Amino acid sequence: MEVSGGEAVVGCLVEHGVKTVYGLPGSHVLDVYDALRDESRIRHITVIHEVNAAFMADAHGRLTGSPGVCLVTAGPGATNAVTAIAQAYAEASPVVEVTGHCDTAQRAQPFHGVDDWDFLMKIHRPITKWCARVERVEEIPAVLGEAFARATSGRPGPVHVEIPRDILASSGTVEGFGAPRPKEDVRGVTAAVEGVAEVLNSASRPLMALGRGVLREFCWDGAMRLAEALGAPVLALRSALGAVPYQFPLYVGYDVNRQMNPLIRPLVEEADVILTLGLDLGERLGTFPDKAGVLVHVHQGPPTATGREAGTRGPEPLMDVETGIGDFVASLLGRVRPRGVAVRAVEDRVSGVKEEIRRQVMESIRWGSRPVHPGEVCVELGRVLDEDAVVAVDLGNCYPWMRVCYGVRRPNTFLDGGRYGSMGFSLPAAMAAKVNFPGRQAVAVTGDGAFLMSSMDFPTAVKEGLGVVVVVMYNRQYGMIWQLQTGRFGGRTFATEIGTPDFAEYARSFGAVGVRVREPGELRGALEEAVNAGGPAIVDVETDYQCPFYRPRFR
Repeated sequence: MEVSGGEAVVGCLVEHGVKTVYGLPGSHVLDVYDALRDESRIRHITVIHEVNAAFMADAHGRLTGSPGVCLVTAGPGATNAVTAIAQAYAEASPVVEVTGHCDTAQRAQPFHGVDDWDFLMKIHRPITKWCARVERVEEIPAVLGEAFARATSGRPGPVHVEIPRDILASSGTVEGFGAPRPKEDVRGVTAAVEGVAEVLNSASRPLMALGRGVLREFCWDGAMRLAEALGAPVLALRSALGAVPYQFPLYVGYDVNRQMNPLIRPLVEEADVILTLGLDLGERLGTFPDKAGVLVHVHQGPPTATGREAGTRGPEPLMDVETGIGDFVASLLGRVRPRGVAVRAVEDRVSGVKEEIRRQVMESIRWGSRPVHPGEVCVELGRVLDEDAVVAVDLGNCYPWMRVCYGVRRPNTFLDGGRYGSMGFSLPAAMAAKVNFPGRQAVAVTGDGAFLMSSMDFPTAVKEGLGVVVVVMYNRQYGMIWQLQTGRFGGRTFATEIGTPDFAEYARSFGAVGVRVREPGELRGALEEAVNAGGPAIVDVETDYQCPFYRPRFR
C-alpha cells in the first residue's frame, strides 16, 4: 500500500497494540500527528514539556510491561526527553521513543539541529538498548518492529528511533505494518534449576533478596510462593520496594546496600544460603556483608563481574544464573522441598523484627507538630488510600519517609525514580497510572522543589480528566540537599531556599481542587477531600524540612 511516513508510523503503532501515545507536536513530526488525528484506536496525551511525556512512557512500561510510547520533535524536543529516557534505561523500563530529525538534505546547521548530523544518535546510544534512524519510508515497519521487540526482550529498556522530517512527509510502498514479534528468550532456565534447587534444599536458614527484576517480569506471586515453600525471610532492595506487600508474613522489609538496617542484618548474616532474584549488577556486587552465606544470583544480565574485578567488597556468588526470573521461579517451585511447620517460627521472627522497625519509625515522628512532620503525612496517606492505589514518589525529603511509613499493600503500586533519581517524576508517573488504570486511585507524593520541575503538566491532567492527587510537602527548601549539607559541612548550608507559590491556589486556577494544610488536625480531612474529589487535586501541606531522617537502632 502507498502511505506517507507519518501514516506508516501510526499504522505500526496500531499493529503493535499501542493504545496511548505521550507526546508534544513539533514541526518535524507533524505528519505523524496528522495521521494520529484520524486514528481513533490511539489516545494521545499532549504534554507541556517533553520530559513529562517520556516520564509517562517510563511509568507506563513499569505498570503494564508493554512499551510506553513517547513522540517528540527533533532537537530540543528530543533532548528535553533525554533525562527521562536515561531514567528508563537505569530502571530497565520498556519505552519506545520516536523523535523527529532534520531533513536529510539539511546536514549543515539545520533548524533543530547542530553541526553533527548524528548528534541525537550519539546522545541516545549510552542511554538506550538500541537506537536507529529511518532512511526510507519503506523501512519504517521493520525498524519500529525491531524497536518494540528490543524494548521488551531480555532485560527491558528504552529504544530510540529518529525519522527525518522529509521521510515522514514523503510517500512509499509498504507490504504491511509488521506484526509483533515474540519476546526473545534469555539464557535457558532448565539447566540451572536443578543445581539451585539442590543448594536451597540443603539450606537450613535460607533468605531471599528481591530486586527490580521481579517487578519487571511481574512474578511477585511466584516469588512469594517460593519464600513460603523455603520458609525464607524476604528482603526487598531499594529497587524492588513494593515487589511484595508489606503484610506478607515473610517480608522483613526494605533495605539498601551500604546502609543495611542493623535490625535486619542478623537475619542476613545468619543465612546459610541467600537467593537473590532480579538484582542488577551493582546490587549483586555491593549489597551483602562479608559474613553473608552462600550467594545464588538469578538475574537478567548483564553478566556479573566479580567483586574484585569491580573494586567492591562482598562475598563471591556460588552460582550466577542469567535467565528469565519468572520462568526460573516457576520451574524452581516444583523442585524445592516445602518446610511445613518450620515456616511459622521464621514468620514469628520476621514479625518481631518488622514490629520493632515500625515502632521505631512511629517514635521518630513528631506527631501533631507544626509544621507537620513528613512522616505523619505519609502515615495518614496510607490510612486514606485504597489497597490498589498507585503511588508515585519524588526524590526529596518525602522519599525516605514514604519508604518507611507507607506500607505498600499490593505489588507494583509504588513508583520512584530509582537509582537515576530524577526529580519531577511523580506527577507524570501518577498521570500514566490513571491513564492505564482509570478506576484506581493515583497519587503523586512530592516536595515543592520537585513538583515545580513538572507542575507545568498539572493542567494536562485537568484537560485530560485524569483524577490524580498531588500531595506536596511544602517547605520552601531543597530539603534533602539541606540535610546533606548540614551533615557534611557542620551545619553550613547554601543555595537550598526556593520560591514557591500557594499550590492549592495554583490548582484552583485550573478549576481543580486545591487544599492547604497548615495544622496537623487538618491533614486527614484534606487528604480525604482530595481523594474523593473525582478529578485532579493538590493537597499543599506545610512540612518541616529540618526533621532528621529515621535511623534504625538496636534497643
